[in-house]
Amino acid sequence: LVPYPRVHFLLSSYAPIISFEKCIYYGQSVHEITNSCFQSYSMLAKCKPTHGKYMACSMMYRGDFVPKDVSASIGIIKTERTIQFVDWCPTGFKCGINYQRPLVIPGGDISLQSRSLAMISNSTATVSYTHLRAHETREDLVCRLLIEKH
Repeated sequence: LVPYPRVHFLLSSYAPIISFEKCIYYGQSVHEITNSCFQSYSMLAKCKPTHGKYMACSMMYRGDFVPKDVSASIGIIKTERTIQFVDWCPTGFKCGINYQRPLVIPGGDISLQSRSLAMISNSTATVSYTHLRAHETREDLVCRLLIEKH
């Protein structure tokens, strides 16, 4: 996922993240799960994925997925251009399917599902947040950098 040493901004996401209360009413198709993995509410970092471009995506499907549906779902994402890739790496998807159900931690907050998707991607969306300190917002960063500059 890291084509060059200085280009290593990893971004991970997980879908679906569902509580026990909503798991009874919840069912998603392969395309809905794949598409939700690229949304900001599924990201495991504070960033807006629409503000950056992807270099590579590793999609790890777990559960009752069919390879034909996975390929079709990724094909839809590529043709609809819902995400943007850098010009020099336009086809950056790697997929893996594990047919065992996802596991849950006993006493945890996430419910047991028949399928899940974990994604690790190399994205420039995290670049703007790499200089943030733990308690700062993006606006605080801009003010701090301006003050340090003078």
